[in-house]
Parts: sequence; C-alpha cells; structure tokens
Amino acid sequence: MSETTAPAGKRRPKDDDLEQVLYSIASGASLKATCEEMGLDTPSTHRWLETDDDRRQSYARAREMRAEVFQEQALEVGLAAATGGEIQVGSEKRKVDASGARVLLDAIKWAAARMAPKTAPVTRLDVTSRARQMTDEEIAAELAMYEARGQDQDDA
Repeated sequence: MSETTAPAGKRRPKDDDLEQVLYSIASGASLKATCEEMGLDTPSTHRWLETDDDRRQSYARAREMRAEVFQEQALEVGLAAATGGEIQVGSEKRKVDASGARVLLDAIKWAAARMAPKTAPVTRLDVTSRARQMTDEEIAAELAMYEARGQDQDDA
C-alpha cells in the first residue's frame, strides 16, 4: 500500500470531513473511533491533520475539548461513587461502586492528562534533598519564588 492510497474499505480524508472529525473528537471520541465511524483511514487522517497548520491547531483544540469532556465524566463518576448514585452507560443507568469508580477515574485522569497536557501542567519541585538543610523560612521563600514564576508564565 502506498502513501497515497488507503486500505480497502477506507478512504483518505477530504477538506469537507474536517468539521465532522473535529466535532467528534471534541465530543469525546478518539481519532480511531471517529475514523472507523466515518470510514476513514486512521493513519492517513492523522497525517492529513498534522500537515496543515490550521488543521493541526484545530485538532489540538479538539483534543483539549475532549479532555474537558473526560474531566466532566471524572467528576460525574466521583460524585456518583461518593453519594451512591448512578451514571449513564450507553442507554442505561448503572450504580457506581467505589472500587470500580477508582479504576475508571484513574483511567480517565490518565487519558485526560495525555490529551491536553497544556491545560493541566504539572510542575515538579524537588526540594527533598535540600529541604533537610533549609529552614522553614527558606523553604517558604523558595516555594513563593516558584509560584511567582508560574504566575508570570500565566500572565505571558
């Protein structure tokens, strides 16, 4: 199979497909699921999304929106687990038990962090080895410096 052809039964994306692809992803579907639903070849679609700056930026924003959908799902599952409530699974409601919710929440958090790493940046601060040699005031001052640096980046 060459770079320009898609596998049998699948087609390469066209500009007319962009809106539907982005909407599906922003609604929570993966690129693979979207391509399967639309009859598109996934690798060709991925290359197509990445070869144009506007499409690449739109795709990145759709993935960020998908992460927001996952975050909302995590809150819904957590609330249902904490209150003994139910969540919608397909066309039916199911009671949430705490152990199942924990597994699901871990999976949702893992996926959401990889879908939109810019929306939830993790700053790691290693002061463990130096903390034993620092006073409480020195630790507080260093933490304040890192917090100020983070705020400066947010303002930029």
